[in-house]
Amino acid sequence: MAGKIPESTISEVIERADILELVEKYVPLKKKGKNFMGLCPFHSEKTASFSVNPEKGLFKCFGCGKGGTALTFLMEMEGMTFPEAVRELGSRYGVMVETVAPTQMDKKKDDKREKLYAVNREAEKYFIETLKGDAGKNAIKYFKEREIDGRTARDFSLGFAAKRWEGLTEHLKEKGITEKEIEEAGLAIMGDKGPYDRFRGRIIFPIKDHRGRLSGFGGRTIEDDEPKYLNSPETMVYHKGEILYGLNITKNEVRRVRHAIIVEGYLDAISLYQAGIKNVAATLGTALTPEHLNILKRYANEAVLIFDADEAGGKAAERTLPIFGEGKMYARAAVLPEGEDPDSFIRKRGSAEFLKVIEDSKDIFDFCLDRIYRRHDLNTAKGITEALDEAAYVASIKKLPQEIDFYVRKIAERLKVGEESVRLSISKKIKRETRYAAVQSRREEETPAEKPGPKKAFKPPEVESRLFKMAVNYPNLLREAGLKEKYLALFIDETLRGLIDKILKMESPENGINVASLISGVGDDGIRQKLIDLSVVEDNEIDDEDMALAIITDCIKSLDIKGSKIKYEDMKRRAMEIDEDETRQEVLKEIINIKKNMKR
Repeated sequence: MAGKIPESTISEVIERADILELVEKYVPLKKKGKNFMGLCPFHSEKTASFSVNPEKGLFKCFGCGKGGTALTFLMEMEGMTFPEAVRELGSRYGVMVETVAPTQMDKKKDDKREKLYAVNREAEKYFIETLKGDAGKNAIKYFKEREIDGRTARDFSLGFAAKRWEGLTEHLKEKGITEKEIEEAGLAIMGDKGPYDRFRGRIIFPIKDHRGRLSGFGGRTIEDDEPKYLNSPETMVYHKGEILYGLNITKNEVRRVRHAIIVEGYLDAISLYQAGIKNVAATLGTALTPEHLNILKRYANEAVLIFDADEAGGKAAERTLPIFGEGKMYARAAVLPEGEDPDSFIRKRGSAEFLKVIEDSKDIFDFCLDRIYRRHDLNTAKGITEALDEAAYVASIKKLPQEIDFYVRKIAERLKVGEESVRLSISKKIKRETRYAAVQSRREEETPAEKPGPKKAFKPPEVESRLFKMAVNYPNLLREAGLKEKYLALFIDETLRGLIDKILKMESPENGINVASLISGVGDDGIRQKLIDLSVVEDNEIDDEDMALAIITDCIKSLDIKGSKIKYEDMKRRAMEIDEDETRQEVLKEIINIKKNMKR
């Protein structure tokens, strides 16, 4: 539901969530002291460096550095947004998650969206059952010809739509679903005599988003009907440019290897998956979109895009370039032999040969530049001019100045022209965009009240960081060591001061600190992550409570010296300003005493 989730609700979700129970659904863990250890789900490793601390409500990998709360873990594993993760955990642990002032319209939209998902799930059951019956015999035969086994068919929930005009429609109506809902889900087309099934005589590929929500369907004819492929129309829950087919199944492998192989069709993705290449997803016949990239970034740092060897494949690569211009994800281009697609290639040559194609892939910008150079006669002035114009466009897509500089040098060297000529050509290509950006900048300057101020860097002094680590790990020792509010007043970092002050005021600190709950109110994601990192005690870092007490005492002493220095400088200024000799003598005595204390 639209609207903001109250901070109190977020804190309650974090407090109630059992991070150990949550993580163990994904990662086998073994107890080691206060922590539970396992192999990290976010990177490939052979020695367990992934730690979960139920008391603090945190996880941390000492290998790749990832860490966070139960919310962070669920967002990473399932590719959820923050509000989605809060709602999901709230549902699991009995917290009612409501947004501030949701409108009636928002509620209606949410209800309708859930209804469409439910309609699709019922349709999926129907298609799977049809595949198992007599009507599905030809579809089963087709799967065998394409070497798709039963297990793979089940993994992808493949089904079949019989060649009947109203088979699905009648089935759904019997389940209490209205004709309007069937049409809104894209499963039926309204004709003169009422609705009729959109998918007839086709193998059915259920299309699920990265979270596994059934959004739509794809159908492939097994006869000579046209079109060969038919997808659901755009609906409230199905947007082709926002879904990567198969990612709901392959996302864990994509996350593990940190790169995804992007193909075009259902069968391409299914064949690679069955062959053991499971870090794959398909774009449903469209070019990769910015929305696709935003989803993919949750799981991978790199994408390998498969293109045909013909001119159409090259143009498809060029159309994809703009979404990689900002450098948010690295992309490579791989080319299959002419006439082959991933499905046919892997069935003929096997996974080892396909993986070699992936290994030979090129940076997608370099791939497009090479195509340009091959397309023109670089021995003529005309060819050089045309190639420079096209290459400048490719380089102009890059947003980072250092990357543009890199391509200026690279293009100049390849075309044997001056760097200034290349830079001028690139400038012309981005002139319109630059002018637009300048206009936007002026508009922002005219409304300074709307511009957020610069973020303060989180760089607390070492003594404050160390004391925070001790406070969250040994809160029962703070008062014993003599930590008082007067020492916290000397803190430079306000965030750490506030958090340690909260711990000091807790009634039963000996029961441990739930760090996840403690830091839930910190608004900046980056600072929250650094606080999590600070709170983790690594093996052999602190031997026992005696050592922890010594560290806390040392921190307090450092703060005491800092306070004395401040007081010393203040008293020196007072001594300079005082006229009466007697009063000045008293101040000087105080200065001497402070100096003695500082030397202890």
